[in-house]
Amino acid sequence: MARFLGKDQGATLLEFGIMLPVALMLLLGIAEGARFVAAKQAITTASREAARYGSTIGETGGIPHYADCAAIRTRATGSTPFELTDTDILITYDNGPTTTQIGLCPTTGPLADPAVIQSGDRIVVTVSRPFTSSLPFIGSVFDMEISATDHRTILKGDL
Repeated sequence: MARFLGKDQGATLLEFGIMLPVALMLLLGIAEGARFVAAKQAITTASREAARYGSTIGETGGIPHYADCAAIRTRATGSTPFELTDTDILITYDNGPTTTQIGLCPTTGPLADPAVIQSGDRIVVTVSRPFTSSLPFIGSVFDMEISATDHRTILKGDL
């Protein structure tokens, strides 16, 4: 018995075998968390850039920026590395934080009646995209909808 008590030749290998899966899970979890944060930041940037464009003074092809739904969506899709569809971007208009919606941009074409929007109204851009984990063993822990909303006050050029 005394000859076995002093020998620990396989203990290091056993400890390594126990800790390796834990360390790998930790590192992969950190990487997946970083992917989520990067996706959230990209979606936030897309909504901010689209709302910023929609609130600027100017016209493109006779359509005011705030009513040019296609250009607003293009601004959103151009500022993120993700593939966004037109249905991922919701563009609405209201009079302020506690008011109801006064307009909605269609997924194709410009705003139907730009005269409804007045100086001081807000453009509200919401960008949503599903986030799916790339790690099969995590499952649905990281599967969720990432969404960001940005709103800006519209100032028409006729002030």
